[in-house]
Parts: sequence; C-alpha cells; structure tokens
Amino acid sequence: MSRQLVATKLQGYDGPFHAADNLRDVCDLPIRELCGANLEEACRSIPGYKRQSNPITQDRYAWFWGQHFITPNGEVAILFPWAQDQQKADGSSADRAVAVYTKGKVWEGEISSLTERLAINLREMFERTAALKAQS
Repeated sequence: MSRQLVATKLQGYDGPFHAADNLRDVCDLPIRELCGANLEEACRSIPGYKRQSNPITQDRYAWFWGQHFITPNGEVAILFPWAQDQQKADGSSADRAVAVYTKGKVWEGEISSLTERLAINLREMFERTAALKAQS
C-alpha cells in the first residue's frame, strides 16, 4: 500500500490531496526514525504552525501524526502515515502516502510553501541524525 493516496475523509476538512513531491521524497528517507517530538520540532519554526494531533480518518486509519498549520485563508493538515509496510513493494515502508487536507480557501501556493519548508526541515534533521550516528 506504500505511497498510495487513500481517498478517505478527515472530519471537517477537504481532501485528501497528495503532498508535494519534495515532502514525499523526504518521507522515503528513514521514516522509521521519525518520532512525534522530531516531527513537531521540524514544524515549530514554520510560520502558522498550530498543533500536532493523532488523527483518524473515515476509513478508521489512525495516522502516525498530523501537523496542523493556520494560513491567511484557512487551515492545512499534513498527515504522516505509519511505516509498517514490511514488504516495501514500491521501495517505501510507509503504509500509504503523506496526505494533505485543507479547511477554508487555502491556496495551492500556501500548501506548496508549507510542504517545501517542512521537507527542508526534515531533511536537515535526518542529516544531523545521520552525522551523529556516524560519530558514535
């Protein structure tokens, strides 16, 4: 099921939409090393960051984490899947694709800006973690 966007609703939001390529690419890195604290840290420096959640979509999938951002015209929720696909049929251990949900009239450019900034922050975090492991 990896990397597949599952068409399921998140209560109160429109979507799901595929995350930008840059964020999908980052999630193909060692996603198993992500934890809630790391993900929240990567989001905190992004303007409009609101909160972290453990969302459950209409198909009863309990997502690993959801990150919520306020934009000038609404709200964006970026949902991260669990990394439990041991078969990695498509090279990723993610259960499904990272999904983006919106509330209000969020512009595509706002979503792109958020996902790009988050991808940069996560990539830097993975690089720091790899450097620390190499030192030990």
